[in-house]
Amino acid sequence: MTDAPKAPRYALTQEYIRATFSYEPATELVRWRVKSSRSIIIGQVAGTKTKNCKIQIRLDGHFYLAHHLVWLYVYGEQPKRLDHRDRNPSNNRLSNLRVSTHMENQRNRGRQANNVSGYKGVIWHSGKWLAKICADGRHYNLGRFTFIEDAARAYDEAAYQHHGEFACVNFPRKGERDART
Repeated sequence: MTDAPKAPRYALTQEYIRATFSYEPATELVRWRVKSSRSIIIGQVAGTKTKNCKIQIRLDGHFYLAHHLVWLYVYGEQPKRLDHRDRNPSNNRLSNLRVSTHMENQRNRGRQANNVSGYKGVIWHSGKWLAKICADGRHYNLGRFTFIEDAARAYDEAAYQHHGEFACVNFPRKGERDART
């Protein structure tokens, strides 16, 4: 049995994480290198899926999100917030992760569950489709449209302009994920 290295007292370190886990970039899997409890098998995939589909790993009595451990494993730093580019919280491939602010992370959200138009940023208002967006704490009305697709495209244009790489749109360009999924 390989003994687990001593956990740092205050913050996890890259050295400690690399001694405890292995990370497979191609598969995004984090595996145990050491047997830190009776239930752990060396080489076993670490972590369990939470109800919101994130992978969490229990280490030294604390729960950590796998994507934060992956970032620490590779880069040796722990950013306050990470964003999943494809909005899939269990896809922890390094190419899918990026450092973000809270606001940037919110920009990369799909449409809300209570959305009735089927398009992000589009609502029915006074007999027409209204496109709107929130950017940098301000709300913008983008216009009223007869056709819902026109309103959705107006939202997309504004999202690219205001949200940049974090834009989550209705009609994605090649390689982007649809806001409706």
